[in-house]
Amino acid sequence: MRPTLAFILLPGLAWADDVPARADVTAATVYLAGADVIRAAQADLPAGRHRLLLPLPGADAPPEVAVEGASLREVALLRDGGLDLAALDTPEQAAARDGVEAAADRTRAARRAVETARADFEAAEARLRWIGTLTGGGEGGLEGPDDGDALLATLDALARATRDATADRVEAEAGIEAAERALGDARDAEAEARAALGRLMPYNAATPVLALGVDLAVPGPVAVTLRGRADAAWRPAYEAALDTEAEAATLDRRAVVTLSGAERWVDVDLRLSTASPVAANAPSAPMPDPARTEAPMLLEQAESASLARAMTAEDASVTAPEIRGLSVSYAVPDPVTLQPGAEAVLGLGAL
Repeated sequence: MRPTLAFILLPGLAWADDVPARADVTAATVYLAGADVIRAAQADLPAGRHRLLLPLPGADAPPEVAVEGASLREVALLRDGGLDLAALDTPEQAAARDGVEAAADRTRAARRAVETARADFEAAEARLRWIGTLTGGGEGGLEGPDDGDALLATLDALARATRDATADRVEAEAGIEAAERALGDARDAEAEARAALGRLMPYNAATPVLALGVDLAVPGPVAVTLRGRADAAWRPAYEAALDTEAEAATLDRRAVVTLSGAERWVDVDLRLSTASPVAANAPSAPMPDPARTEAPMLLEQAESASLARAMTAEDASVTAPEIRGLSVSYAVPDPVTLQPGAEAVLGLGAL
């Protein structure tokens, strides 16, 4: 049994347990504008009622939901699921987050080192000011002893104190410069670590959460499949090369795939299509068939066969095209990772 819902219900029921899980994109068909995506999530649940909480970056409406292993009771899209989103990090994201924490610890340690060096400088300055007060005469000044030997001893002690305090101040100045350089390096390293984590696009507080109320008669695994849309596109590109010695020209075809939004696609089964996902699927009404003096030629079949021969790639990063009417689709044989804002270039073979 595969119950399916594609509408939103306001959350109001109490469930035995909230179970967070990832529902990453596992397969996608990318059109010239837009994409259809499939997400998958799994959880082992005890018998009873539970609520699966699945973060869906950028979602503004619930997707189509299919559940195996449980009865689907409720569907809701929450703006704040109250999840510990860091607990749902992928291993790569968790490692990057640990890197951020380690870098932040180094920045804090470097900041403390700067404060310590500045404190050492202030201490040396205070000693020099105190010595200056002692030797400056007037109020607070030191009265020299009448005995000559005692006076020489006092002057010698003041000279050593001045020399030591001055040396400490110089050393503290150098310490401040070194500590500030180390602090700058630590801040740069922390910024890079945060940028690296940001490029992996972990869930954040603004990530919507899909809540699925499920009911299990017996404990067991529950598999969830979500079907929805995403903001992705692809376009053809061409690169011409001329070999003057061989007097030959080649035209390499490329597919440039772009992804927008707040989520990376990691190791996704990808298909490219020239179809329009919003176009009508039903055929148009047939036109009157006029009398002919010869057998009609199957233009669509002939043109499709010709197009298939022309677009078959001998050395491409996608499989041979599939022709359906006027639309063409390509299956990418290897899993693809797409980063929002970046372009992925796939080869379609040479013409």
